[in-house]
Amino acid sequence: MEERKRPGLTEIAQEVRGRVDIVEVVQRYVELKRVGKNYRGLCPFHPERNPSFYVSPEKQFFYCFGCGVGGDVIGFIMRIEGLSFPEAVRRLAEEVGVQVPLSKDMAEEAERKEKIIRINEAAAEYYHRVLLDHPDAEHARQYLDERGLGEEATRRFKLGYAPKAFDALLRYLDDLGYDPEEVLKAGLARRREDGSYYDLFRDRITFPIFDLRGRVVGFGARALVEDEEVPKYINTPETEVFKKGQLLYGLHLAKESMRERGEAVLVEGYTDVITAHLHDERNVVASLGTSLTEAQVRLLRRFCGRVILAYDADSAGLKAALRAGPLFEEAGVEALVAPLPKGTDPDEIIRFEGTSAWR
Repeated sequence: MEERKRPGLTEIAQEVRGRVDIVEVVQRYVELKRVGKNYRGLCPFHPERNPSFYVSPEKQFFYCFGCGVGGDVIGFIMRIEGLSFPEAVRRLAEEVGVQVPLSKDMAEEAERKEKIIRINEAAAEYYHRVLLDHPDAEHARQYLDERGLGEEATRRFKLGYAPKAFDALLRYLDDLGYDPEEVLKAGLARRREDGSYYDLFRDRITFPIFDLRGRVVGFGARALVEDEEVPKYINTPETEVFKKGQLLYGLHLAKESMRERGEAVLVEGYTDVITAHLHDERNVVASLGTSLTEAQVRLLRRFCGRVILAYDADSAGLKAALRAGPLFEEAGVEALVAPLPKGTDPDEIIRFEGTSAWR
């Protein structure tokens, strides 16, 4: 019996086009409104204040009368995510259960990234369980409780605690079959000059950082010891899946509220986001520091057309807001600055004065 020929990328792309609804896909990135038979919104590919971007559910096609960009759902994903044609086809194919044969290089890259994510997911689970149950994490639980971040916050944002031991995570991951070099590539370990390895995070509260799909791709971690020589916050170093300037903390939870409200509130810190969400202010995200990037502004623009900057009321926060202004203007996003009382931050305002003061 003759072996059945595997479908090529062209055939797979055609099957994907037939199964995926372009309106549903575009709505993840652009706020669309029905206009007759079509949908209309602000173009995600060029700055504009009046919507000229149209999506046709009948033709399964998009077109912008402002910049002339158009195409099908695969072309849209290629542009919006910066993917190649094969990558875009694979991304959409995964959503609808279509199998895509990969080249050797693509398969190896995909496996490397998937392994890094699996390691990060395992680490998040380990840190989380330690924070919830281990006696050595009592001071971490007390620290969070004092800041109004109890068990609800811990579970919703999968907060964790990295033990003081130099190899606690490495030993845990070794039991799961991950060697130290793999943990190093995932950004969770460091290597000494003698070739031995040690945990990156020790005696720190961990804040998993999720991508848009809700997968753990990295961490922020706060020191629990007050020492000028110890950085208060550190992050996972850049890896194949963690690019700090391309992520927003809390976006996986905030994106739907951002779409519904048409605006986002941008803050500096993890605890600002968590406190806001606990008080039902769910359109709040953090820029992982004050150095906002063009990529982060584009990310915000996918879900809303207005951003309120609520950075800490200190000199660093003010300078950051001033630097961010031109980025929003260039992207066609309306940006407003929330005038917080001097010396305060969003977390403090919400906890001590309530959401009415926040609004």
